[in-house]
Amino acid sequence: MTNYFRAFYYLYSMTKRAYWNRDRLIEYQHKRLRKIIKYAYDYVPFYHKKFRKLGIKPTEIKTKEDLNKLPIIQRNEIRKNLREMISKKFNIEDLRTLSTSGSTGTPLFLYVSGAESDFRKAKHIRANISCGQKPRDRWVNITAPHHFGEVA
Repeated sequence: MTNYFRAFYYLYSMTKRAYWNRDRLIEYQHKRLRKIIKYAYDYVPFYHKKFRKLGIKPTEIKTKEDLNKLPIIQRNEIRKNLREMISKKFNIEDLRTLSTSGSTGTPLFLYVSGAESDFRKAKHIRANISCGQKPRDRWVNITAPHHFGEVA
């Protein structure tokens, strides 16, 4: 179920950042990147093992350019290690399951929290609003039903 207050907050925050100057936006991106990298190392077993195996400390990833130090992860590796990619802070039963379309072969299943689901919805709405759509306007989405729905 969507938490509309949270989704609105995400939408408001995204819209506000759209008008930041380039330097402020890059600074924000780097700050968020450092936070995400630290979180992944501390709470996601898959990434913790990856970093340790490569001898990389989270503090070494400070800017988007530093992302080149990290390996590219293939879909098959995600499929094999999906449960290890879930943060220790979450119980898998409390997460929502999403799926890619499988257009390149086998669909890829993902787990998202309620907050992530709300963020994704706000992100899609923001794109429409930036093109002139009003929040209460009617609109049609023509796609396969499973692209935006949740898998049971």
